Amino acid sequence: MTGIKNKNPAEIYLALPPQNPRYYLPLKNRSIFFKSLFLYRPASPGAVLKKRLLSWFYPIFPRGFPTTSLERLTAEYDLEGLRNSLKALGTWAGVYIPPGGDKAIIQVLDEREEPAGFLKIGLTRRGGKLIKREVEVLGFLSETSPSSFSFPRVLSRGEEGGKFFAFLSTPPRLASPSRIPLNLVLPVIREVFSLCPRNLPLASSSHGKKILERAALHPSLGERARLLAASMGKRELPLGCAHYDFKLWNIFLRKETGKPFVIDWEFFKEEALPLWDLFTFLLMPRVLNSTGGKISPGKIIPALERTSETLGFRGLPFKELLGLYLIDTALFLKEYGHRDSRTSKTAEKLLAILEDL
Repeated sequence: MTGIKNKNPAEIYLALPPQNPRYYLPLKNRSIFFKSLFLYRPASPGAVLKKRLLSWFYPIFPRGFPTTSLERLTAEYDLEGLRNSLKALGTWAGVYIPPGGDKAIIQVLDEREEPAGFLKIGLTRRGGKLIKREVEVLGFLSETSPSSFSFPRVLSRGEEGGKFFAFLSTPPRLASPSRIPLNLVLPVIREVFSLCPRNLPLASSSHGKKILERAALHPSLGERARLLAASMGKRELPLGCAHYDFKLWNIFLRKETGKPFVIDWEFFKEEALPLWDLFTFLLMPRVLNSTGGKISPGKIIPALERTSETLGFRGLPFKELLGLYLIDTALFLKEYGHRDSRTSKTAEKLLAILEDL
């Protein structure tokens, strides 16, 4: 079986260790298969089926199948200390390497086979930088003690073999429904945004500057971004914090309280333009799940605008902000996305909406 580095990272999905198949085959009512948070995320039915088949049939896969185990991962990247630490914890669930191959995520179970946490390992310099950023943000959230949601706690962090890692907690009982009511999500968006509020013109904000700088590298988008920014002039906008990747699959619900549990804080911004998390939560699932044809701005703008008013945002240059969001997110996906065909198509769909705006 060839090594991880010789494979297309987009082909590595969920992989499970062959040495303890009893945890991973559906031989017990309390199989880890039903508890893996990798399988909770509301992806496409085909992706869910693929991951479930991988988890069931891993022990009998033929040589050369694109999977990896903890033993192979730790040997390939000189992470023997981490491997021994995981084994000392008892049970662990599996390795997931997202498309792009920048990091590995290992789900860890406690002695009752309940999710206890996630070990994130930066496999590349970029991956390590993102994990370090998430550790910083989680420390900031711990100091602010938000009331409308919970988030992972940093149980440990360190470096081995030049790879930065962090062990993050997770509650044992989580659900990931395919739909989450807005009345649960809006308080999260509002509270995150209010963590560091300020008022500045778009061109004076770090977020606005970044959008214009990134768009300037693409002539047509650069011109459109400048026009949108110019139409707002020197008008001050309410700025605040943003998760910046506030998609449905980064939000779980705690079964005992129903409170959102939000993960993946590595792209958090302290000075974001208003409505970014709202746009992401409401618009991205629709874009990802659309099959053919354009999404008409006329059909989505009224609903987005009504919801923004529920958050307390009134009188904003809504159309201009949505246009900048579409540019910002499309270019963000090209720069930080998984670098697979689905990510490229999503960016194209966003820019198609911009054309009709």
